[in-house]
Amino acid sequence: SGLIEPRETVLVQPEIEGQAIKKLRADVGDVVMAGAVLAELSDRSLILQKGELVAAAAAARAAVAQAEAQILEAQATADEALRVNDRTRALKGQGTMSQAQADQAQAAATAATSRLSAATQGKAAALAQLAQAEAQLENVELQLRRTRVTAPVSGRIVTRNATVGAIASGAGLPMFTLIRDDRL
Repeated sequence: SGLIEPRETVLVQPEIEGQAIKKLRADVGDVVMAGAVLAELSDRSLILQKGELVAAAAAARAAVAQAEAQILEAQATADEALRVNDRTRALKGQGTMSQAQADQAQAAATAATSRLSAATQGKAAALAQLAQAEAQLENVELQLRRTRVTAPVSGRIVTRNATVGAIASGAGLPMFTLIRDDRL
């Protein structure tokens, strides 16, 4: 007589917490391959969150396009205002323009240049919002992938603590315990 024990046991925990266990696909005694889905967690709230983030990313892309159009418009206005300012300065030097007209042309050029700067900063802000929305979307997609609890290694399931409807948690008992490669 003697003791038989697993050569290596592997504990399987969910990679995300707070989601209800929706479906169990494995039970004690099952031999599973690495990557096999052992359980599925609820993904409803994550799917809703993903929809919101897709909309936010689309809005941010639209804001970037709008900012680019504003930059083009502001650039054209600034170029024209600078040309008018240069012409006005030249004509004032010849004595055919008043100081008031020269001041007005210079103020218009300064204002147009400021609007161009503001439009450029608006595009930078829109790009930052887009990057933030895309990063949040990637995070939700990662969490969605993690709603599928998979076997990290091939082996035989020796314990199952998971029950449908329970909230998945990394604290406490593991969802499943495997004997790696079913080796004793």
